Amino acid sequence: MTVPAPHRPEEMRNDRTRIEPAWLEGVTAPRSKKLNDKVTDHESSKAHKLATELVEKQAEKGIDKDVKNMAERSSQESTATDTAGPMSADSGSRGGSGGGGGRLLTPRRLLALLAASTALSILLYLRWTSSGAFFGASPRPMLITQPPTPTAQPDTLEGLLQRDFYSREWETCESPEQLPVFINNEHWQHPFNTSLYALTAYPDRRLRAKRRVFAYVRVIAMRDGYRHSAGRQVHCQLRYENGTESVPALEQLIWQSRWDPQNTGKLFDPVLVSCPLRGGLMPLSVALTPTPCAAADTVLAVDVAPLREWQSSRRRDGFAVCVKGLQLGNEWAGRLVEWIELLRLIGADAFVFYRYETGPEVSKVLEHYEAQGVATVVNATLPGFQPNYPPARRRYLRAAVWQKRRFELVHYNDCLYRSLYRYRFVVPLDVDEVLVPRQYRTWAELIEHLEVNPHLLQRFASLSVRHVYFFDNLTQTPDPGLPEHFHALRHTERSANISGRGFSSKAFVSTRGALTVFNHYALAPLYPYTAHEGRIVPAQALLHHYRAECPRDLSAECRNNYYRYTETDHSLERYRGQLVAAVTQTLTQLGLGGEGGAGGAAHSEGETPNDKDGEIDADGADRTDTSDVGSDIQ
Repeated sequence: MTVPAPHRPEEMRNDRTRIEPAWLEGVTAPRSKKLNDKVTDHESSKAHKLATELVEKQAEKGIDKDVKNMAERSSQESTATDTAGPMSADSGSRGGSGGGGGRLLTPRRLLALLAASTALSILLYLRWTSSGAFFGASPRPMLITQPPTPTAQPDTLEGLLQRDFYSREWETCESPEQLPVFINNEHWQHPFNTSLYALTAYPDRRLRAKRRVFAYVRVIAMRDGYRHSAGRQVHCQLRYENGTESVPALEQLIWQSRWDPQNTGKLFDPVLVSCPLRGGLMPLSVALTPTPCAAADTVLAVDVAPLREWQSSRRRDGFAVCVKGLQLGNEWAGRLVEWIELLRLIGADAFVFYRYETGPEVSKVLEHYEAQGVATVVNATLPGFQPNYPPARRRYLRAAVWQKRRFELVHYNDCLYRSLYRYRFVVPLDVDEVLVPRQYRTWAELIEHLEVNPHLLQRFASLSVRHVYFFDNLTQTPDPGLPEHFHALRHTERSANISGRGFSSKAFVSTRGALTVFNHYALAPLYPYTAHEGRIVPAQALLHHYRAECPRDLSAECRNNYYRYTETDHSLERYRGQLVAAVTQTLTQLGLGGEGGAGGAAHSEGETPNDKDGEIDADGADRTDTSDVGSDIQ
């Protein structure tokens, strides 16, 4: 389900990812301090808390009054004893009427005071525990009600250097012990006594300041919310040919808590673990340890080959398309071939597919393009105790929507760093989306046109494109001359109205300027002065989104807008001849005979690209400076 966020124009002037206090207050603050106010379901625990606090105050007032009376009576009794002598005190203790001290010391009074004290103790105990209901309210939520927040990005480049390098202390390790490496679920490494599950490690020498390069090793990982302790420090053990050194790691959450404010902090969160390097030399491998120079049970190789190739040529060219975890059946084979060949015509140079499971025919398609050097297929698993038996994993990912979204960010960020020194841009897309330039034939021509604006990619870490729906039932009479697997060519009717700014947009993400990425554009920029995104105007490019039907959470908007106002769009006709020839040749070569991949309404048993309820909405992220730097960028 898409998470809307209120429009906050002040965030348009902020270039940094941050948490907006006003937004969090809007989620957590109770509406009123009156018990009889109407509250929503998710505020029921707050109503219970408020009721408990009011009862506590009343109890405290009552006890304070009793204590005050007791003190006054004790004072009176003491005075009476001093003046009247022992006989007056004895008579008072026997229940006489003198001084009132006898009433204070009666067993009934003492029992009442003990009962009030016990009641207050119970109330105070309930106040600080995570369970216990009062007045019929539901049990209170756990004390940890929010996931860990991202590491705040420094405001300035100097602040970034101070945090990551000037304040770091590297420690030389004397022959650290290497323990056996435990591989969790085929691809993950779990460092002992930490909450991390590490996946891959990449070199990063992009940060430049003061005429020097500041280098890192970046580790893509997930953090187990069940075991995470905010105060626990993880260390990077950097291993070179001639020695080993350790440095405290920097953990940055690749998520924003506002996307799912009801999260209790007990999910697996994607994190970027950064290991600053003292010099320019890249290590052979990195291990994550709970203490400096400790015995390591992880070894992540640092692949420096792409960096060495880039250092010799100093060029990044082309576009890599990143595709999150696939779960596709055989009916998608032909449509997948059309999608790959269409994007190749438009400008994609490479594809990185993350695969949970695919049918035999889809697997044959992926293997074909992998053999050609066009695609990289990465088999994906879930870390920790989460299920990886395919039927159980399908059910789990379908039910745990927000956990699934977090896994997607692992895939997208691994793709970013995998492509860091190979391609100029990465483009996160689903297999039912096509980013189409309107006035130019290819992405390269579009970017060349946009770069007439000076320092475009120094100002923006990504360039986003707005989104338009192509629903299957809008095209009443598809071209009978095309087989069904030509889904995009056959569906030419779309909504006349483009989705709102930032809603389900996709972007060209700069590999020079993005630190982390999510489904829609750069989540965190590498440099503090760089904005997350600049928006390309619809006249220059649109994101075609081919869906079977309207998303459930947009049914009213679809009925009153997207279904109601439609138009014909023939922008793909210019690719038709080459596309039909390429798809037919590939399907024949694969022995599918053009019959595979009917597409259309049939879907695999697992997740399909059209199953996007709960998708992270771009407007849920912080807004940044997207001021107009030309007629083509908003």
